[in-house]
Amino acid sequence: MEQIDDDGLDVDLVRVVLTSGANAGMELSIWQAVEITRGLDQCASSFSVSVGRGRLQESGMSSLPIQAGDGVTVLIGNDPVVNGWVEKVTRSRTAEAHGINIQGRSITGDLVECSAMNKPGQWTGARFDRILKDLVEPFAMPVVVDPAAASSIVPNFEIEQGDTVFEAVEKLARFRGLVVHDSPSGAVKIIHPGRVVVDDVLRHRDGPDGQPDPTNNVLESEFSDDMTKRFSLVTVKGQGGGGKSKVGPMGQAQDHAVARYRPLIVKAESEASAGYCRDRANWEVARRAGKSRHLTHAVKGWRRADGQLWDIDLVVQVEDHNAEIWTKMLVIGVKYSLDKNGQRALLTLEPPEAWLPQPFMDKASGGGGAKWKSVEAHIANARKKEAP
Repeated sequence: MEQIDDDGLDVDLVRVVLTSGANAGMELSIWQAVEITRGLDQCASSFSVSVGRGRLQESGMSSLPIQAGDGVTVLIGNDPVVNGWVEKVTRSRTAEAHGINIQGRSITGDLVECSAMNKPGQWTGARFDRILKDLVEPFAMPVVVDPAAASSIVPNFEIEQGDTVFEAVEKLARFRGLVVHDSPSGAVKIIHPGRVVVDDVLRHRDGPDGQPDPTNNVLESEFSDDMTKRFSLVTVKGQGGGGKSKVGPMGQAQDHAVARYRPLIVKAESEASAGYCRDRANWEVARRAGKSRHLTHAVKGWRRADGQLWDIDLVVQVEDHNAEIWTKMLVIGVKYSLDKNGQRALLTLEPPEAWLPQPFMDKASGGGGAKWKSVEAHIANARKKEAP
C-alpha cells in the first residue's frame, strides 16, 4: 500500500475503511487532500479527506459511498490512526471544479459533547477505575489507564449537573496528575505523558556557511517564547478547616526568570495541607515555564527513521538554530497532511516540564502526591540550551 515519490521517499496511502452503514467493509484510498490531527490534550483525533469528481470517476464511481453517521477506520498504510465516525459530508461545486470532503472524529468524540448521566453522580471512597468505568461504560468504548492510578482510592468525587463525560473524566484524571487522549484504536487513554523516548533527532541547523545543514530533516520551524502567563511569585492557598474566618495553609514558589513584580494567587480545589500547597505552587511555576516555550516543526513524510509513524507523547531530541533549542522536547500534537506540497507531518513540541503531573492530595502522608525538585531546577531544565 505504498508508492515512491520523486525524492525516493515511501508515500503511504490513506485508507478509509467503512465499518458500519450500507457499504460496511468497503475500502477507499482515492484521496487527493488529507488532514489527520492528534493531540496529547485532545480527547478525540480528527480527520478530513477530499476527492475531486474527476478522480472519483477515474476510480469507476459515480458517487462516493460514504454518508454522515457511518463508522470508519482511517489507516496510514497498514497503521490505524483513527477509529471513529463520519460526522460531516460536504459536496461542493463551482464553475471550475466540484468534489467531496469527508470529516470525522474518533469514537471518543462522543465523550466531548455528551452529558454525564450518572445518578447520583457522587462517589465516596471508590477506586479510580470504578468511577471511570461508571462514566464511560454507556458508550461501549475501551479504556486504558495508568495501572497505579487505576487501583487508587478517590476519597470523594462528584460531577456537576451539565458536565460532559470528558469534563468529568478529565477532572478525575487531573486529580492523579494524568492526561486524557484517544488511542488510534479509539480507546480512552489516561496516562502519565512523556515516558516514551525515541532515538530520532529533529534537525534544523545552519551549516558553517550559514546555509541550511544538508543533514536537516526539518523543512520549516516556528518558535515562540511567551511570558504572558508566567508570574514572579505564585501563592497557593488551601481552604481553612474552620470556616471562612480560619486561615488555611499556604505555599509559595518563585519564577526567577520573571524580573518584574507579577504575583498570582491560586486557590486549591479542596481542603489542603501546607505540603500540597507548596508542591502545587512549584508545579504552577514549572508548568507555566514549560508551556511558555512552543515549537512547531514540519517534516517531509509521516514516518520516523525506524518506519514508525510520528505520533504524540514521544520525547525527541531537537537541534534547532532558529529556536536556539538543543535539548529533548515532547511531541504534544501531530498533523498528517497531504496537499500540493506532498505528504508532511507538522509536529507541535513543548518541554517535558510543561507536562509535569499536577500534585494531588495524599491524605495518608499529609502532603502532596508527587516528589518535587526545586522549582529553580525545573525552570533551568525548561530553558536549557546546550551547545550544538
